[in-house]
Amino acid sequence: MGADIEITSNSNNTPYSFFTNLLFLHSFGLHDTVTWNTPSWSISAEFLTNLMFGISFLLAPWGRISVALGLAAVGAVDLLVFSEKNIDTSAQFGLFRCMYGFFIGYVIYRVAVAKGMPSLRGQRAASVIEFACVIAIALFVALAPGSRWQMLAPLVFAIAIWVSAAEQGIVSRLLKAPAIAIIGLLSYSIYLTHQIIIAMVNNGDQIGAKLISKNVVGSWEVDFFANPWWMDAVVLVFIAAMIGAAWCTYNLIEVPWRRRFNRIASEISPKREIVPLGVSLDELRTELESSALFGGPP
Repeated sequence: MGADIEITSNSNNTPYSFFTNLLFLHSFGLHDTVTWNTPSWSISAEFLTNLMFGISFLLAPWGRISVALGLAAVGAVDLLVFSEKNIDTSAQFGLFRCMYGFFIGYVIYRVAVAKGMPSLRGQRAASVIEFACVIAIALFVALAPGSRWQMLAPLVFAIAIWVSAAEQGIVSRLLKAPAIAIIGLLSYSIYLTHQIIIAMVNNGDQIGAKLISKNVVGSWEVDFFANPWWMDAVVLVFIAAMIGAAWCTYNLIEVPWRRRFNRIASEISPKREIVPLGVSLDELRTELESSALFGGPP
């Protein structure tokens, strides 16, 4: 129909970049920009970071928090020294960005499970602190981009996660509502499919405009058929399509293949109990038995 179809018209989408996408290597500095399904640079970075996580912790079974802090520091220093975009990078230095955030997250997890939850002194105080974290994040996201301050993002979010993990305030309780929990469950599938849905909606807009001899400039963010009300409808269609596509990929791809790989891993090596920092094995077993007894996860 003469419309500019985004995926096929991108000059960076070549057989070579398709091959590097297939091997999860496209966040390792092999391309100057993102290619094909553009958000997938992150799964490349996370794939390599998870390999690093497993290998380094096998080689260093003790002092893992120190190892994690060291790897996080390596990622942060590489971004500061080599990345022109600092932490706001993807295809070129995505691996180091992921290392920085991932290993800070691991440390926060270890602190949280080591009975290191903050004492927020009741629901009212907890709610005030949680709202303060939300406001701090909003201000940070609004003001930090484009400056070196954005390098603090993993630390800012880590504090917010640590506070929210205590689940003592209104914000954390709202985030446990079933509808929001489902969106959270689908969040990674949403992330990996949303750009494709945007491209499909954009292409559909352009083809529809051609059919009625109207012009649509650039992308679906502009007025659809010169009517902003139509744009609201397009956004609703986009959100519904995005969640629907994510539901399909989550249930048909993400969950079945995760279970399949877990079965393969269990056949290779039986699971071992991971003892959180500061918790004895007997305490962990007691906690797991109590959780299963009262309807918690086994």
